[in-house]
Amino acid sequence: EKYKWLNFWQEDCDVEQFTKWAISGKHWKKTGREHIRKRGYKSVLDTGAGLCLEYSGFIDDGVTINYKATEITDKFLELARHNNIDIVKAHAQSLPFDDNSFGVVLCYDVLNHQEDFREIILELYRVCKHEVLISFFKPFIEDPRAAEELQSGRFKVEPSPKTNGAILHRMINGLGETTAIYHFYSFTEMRSFLEENFSPLQYSFHEVDEKQILKILK
Repeated sequence: EKYKWLNFWQEDCDVEQFTKWAISGKHWKKTGREHIRKRGYKSVLDTGAGLCLEYSGFIDDGVTINYKATEITDKFLELARHNNIDIVKAHAQSLPFDDNSFGVVLCYDVLNHQEDFREIILELYRVCKHEVLISFFKPFIEDPRAAEELQSGRFKVEPSPKTNGAILHRMINGLGETTAIYHFYSFTEMRSFLEENFSPLQYSFHEVDEKQILKILK
């Protein structure tokens, strides 16, 4: 019940469709790998890794790094294990790793599918040794681009029960149940959360290919 809005990937999303979505971000992800290479990080945790395309991305870019991934969708876990990728089944809210376990922790295009951002950000930070990189594939609710989607009338939209943002019910199954959401967060609320938990020198937002990238340093 806690993760009821994350069922789409197991129930209705096939590997081919997911691959099409994932490869659309090749440029900004390459920029992230170059950043990681320059920083000299030795290990990476890819949370909510999907098809683990970052694993092959690091290899293709010649970045030598100890790669580990987490995922909750069984079909993606099976595929990764078939390809001998080091992956474990775990939700981003509760990662089965010690503090400071990974040089850098990635969380790409995951948070906009979640009911809240707070618990996950703190958990990502806990297991990182040096840096967390988080991408948002939907604009913040203060951004005029958010209104275009939220007011289109194509999908059910409601205020988030856990944040000051809005939830768009993107995928509905045959029983009328929501299996995937787009969560448009409030930038003001997220910035306040970051200010409460980190120093101003630790976090920063960067726009790359119209995505917001949040960097948090430890």
